[in-house]
Amino acid sequence: MRFTELEPGARFEWEGALYVKLGPVSAREEATGRLRMIPRYARLRPVKDNSAARPDSLPTSLPVDALRAAFDAFFAECLAALDGPPAAGRARLEAARRRFLTVLGLEPS
Repeated sequence: MRFTELEPGARFEWEGALYVKLGPVSAREEATGRLRMIPRYARLRPVKDNSAARPDSLPTSLPVDALRAAFDAFFAECLAALDGPPAAGRARLEAARRRFLTVLGLEPS
């Protein structure tokens, strides 16, 4: 099955991991919560039990101003993380990622 054939909220397996389709080109890996862009040519295996997908909890839209503010905060944190030691920078980037995804509604607060 192709990615474009799945509805948002549908669960599928690709490259040995389970995902939930979020939008036309994006999916969230169930195990890690990481977002991935899924190529249109990707061959997927749909998962029959879609109960864990909870399509009603997927974000539908976010005001542009809120999205821009969240991204600007994330970007500022990325720039600040470049100034310190690599290990500390990595921790700051991971925390910034979690905050950004929380604003988007893609990670629990």
